[in-house]
Amino acid sequence: MIILEKDRHERGDSPFFEAHKLYNNWLLDRDFNNESTNFISLGDWFHSSHPTPEEIDEEMRFLSNSKMKFFLLAGNHDWSGVLKQYSILSFRNLPNVEIICEPCVKTIEGKTFAFLPHYKNFKVMKELYTSLSEEFINADYVCYHFEDETQYGIDISYLKGKRFGGHIHTQCKNYELPMPITSRYDERGLNNGIYNLTENKIISVPKYIDYYDFEYGDEIPIGLAIFPMINIKNAPSKSLAQEKYKDNYIHEIKVVNKKQKEIINKSYEKKISILDFFNNYIKDRNDLESWTITRLKNYVRSKEWES
Repeated sequence: MIILEKDRHERGDSPFFEAHKLYNNWLLDRDFNNESTNFISLGDWFHSSHPTPEEIDEEMRFLSNSKMKFFLLAGNHDWSGVLKQYSILSFRNLPNVEIICEPCVKTIEGKTFAFLPHYKNFKVMKELYTSLSEEFINADYVCYHFEDETQYGIDISYLKGKRFGGHIHTQCKNYELPMPITSRYDERGLNNGIYNLTENKIISVPKYIDYYDFEYGDEIPIGLAIFPMINIKNAPSKSLAQEKYKDNYIHEIKVVNKKQKEIINKSYEKKISILDFFNNYIKDRNDLESWTITRLKNYVRSKEWES
């Protein structure tokens, strides 16, 4: 059996660390946890390129106790630009783990897989991945971790194999697989799972984490995810919301802005363009690479011209 897992994003902060422990135990208890199963990770095994010792220990425990064979594709979150190496190399000496940090083609259960990891930087990847050899072109499957041409990224449409993309968390063309564990707000409400390629079906994963929106004063119902992450809207103050919902995992608190309506309704308010809004937004972001910002700006400009 061949199983594919989208971005795992193992992280040490609560409740994500506890959720990953449960997920790892769930995998170890499955019938498919045997020597005949090949488990392919599509990248971003860790959330941080500098995982804590506790995060490494937990994943080492899981991999060491698993009977499956693992192929770990390097993702952008696995790459440390400071150390110039991948965090998943921590597992390089495990006999049942193969680390894939460079593009290659491998045969697994009689099928060929072209593996295209997140590799160095966008410029290098674009030059490399737009002119791959016949071996890559004719592979049965393509597993990769970057934005392809459907996401205004690297054009690999010339590759003939069925594609399985990591990196893009929400489901869309070429990135159809679900996330194994919900890792952020824009994934809320989506089913979690891993993919059984051999039988062409999704294996559902328990809902360990999900995000929920509540008005201040609402009671938190039972029957949510094991670790519900809540957003509190229209709170009179942050401190009051923290006290009222102190027994819950709080993702965000939005305090009532009494001047908001007055500001919005002023007839002389200057209308901000989409591009201006984007420029203001990225001032507070220090996690975007320059090439990502440039491509996003070009895309926003094109949409403004269309309108």
